[in-house]
Amino acid sequence: MEKPTVLFFSEVNWDYLRQRHHFLAESYKKKGHEVIYIGKIGLRYPKAKEIFDLLKFKKGQKKHNVVTTNDIKLYDGFFLPPINFLFNLLNKILFLEKFIKSLSEGKVIIHFYQPTKLILELNKKLNDLNYDVILIYDCVQDYRFHPSRLKCLLENEKKLVSKCKVTLADSIVNFDRLPCANKLLIPPGVDTDHFKIREHGATSTTIRKIIYYGNIRKDLDIELINKIGSSRNIELTLIGLLNMERTHIHPSVEILDSINYNELPCKIKNYDALILPYDIKNQFTKAIIPAKFFECICTGLPVLSTKMESTKEYHQYLTIVSNETDFDNLKIKKLDIEAIQSIEALINQSSWENRFEKFHREIK
Repeated sequence: MEKPTVLFFSEVNWDYLRQRHHFLAESYKKKGHEVIYIGKIGLRYPKAKEIFDLLKFKKGQKKHNVVTTNDIKLYDGFFLPPINFLFNLLNKILFLEKFIKSLSEGKVIIHFYQPTKLILELNKKLNDLNYDVILIYDCVQDYRFHPSRLKCLLENEKKLVSKCKVTLADSIVNFDRLPCANKLLIPPGVDTDHFKIREHGATSTTIRKIIYYGNIRKDLDIELINKIGSSRNIELTLIGLLNMERTHIHPSVEILDSINYNELPCKIKNYDALILPYDIKNQFTKAIIPAKFFECICTGLPVLSTKMESTKEYHQYLTIVSNETDFDNLKIKKLDIEAIQSIEALINQSSWENRFEKFHREIK
């Protein structure tokens, strides 16, 4: 029996740092589904050039900006941001019509991240055309505090979860707030073979070099980062896209460009510890569990972290830091044998294969 086509409405483009979206899309493909991956659409007004590029198909380019990688079809830049009446109308009468014509008839899974009018319209159109539609909402944002400030997102979210076969939440905060019964807690996963660097508990007696990787923006605790930067004994390196003025960060903090996912473990090996310096006073990030959380735990290096509510279940494995921490005399939390065994069991349960299977069996 042919498996449903998966319309994977991501919120990141395929060429972005590998994370949840990529692994789950690839997991569908491994199970025999055809996967169509729609990259980041955005929840803001596009720039003029972005609209022009969307409407103009360049000479020699495949229709609808289709690219194929790992046997997954990528449909990047295919829809207008569903943020106002005009854009929603154009999506409905123009872009959705073209998109649906490219689909094979039958059963489809719509796996989506952003609860927008676009998903509501797509679901309605496919049902009207007698498609057998399964909706899966993968919630990784708290739209009560989303920077876009679009009130319709919460309204759409409520409508969509009532139609979903299953709703996924990446953090306990999002899980608790979602207004539905058919929901599963699916935290971030980890490619264990890729990120296993050393045995847990083999902690260096001295921590000198600390690394963070990911977006560098204002949802990080910049005050904490600058305090570490002023320490006499600590060297802090941030790796990722800088989305703020360099002058906001202490000059002694090293900032490096993003590196390829495959190169990350080799880079991390050069450091004594990792840090997750998220701002716990930020309402939007309060619900977010970092996509890299289990990757950091898996490395075997000590993990420093602010006291995030979304990771409270795992605080016993972390060295909790704040602006009150004395980084000149930093004490790393030592793990006993029981804690080490618990971490190893946790990592073994946190593979992307296990994360995927937990919800995929609900839709078979």
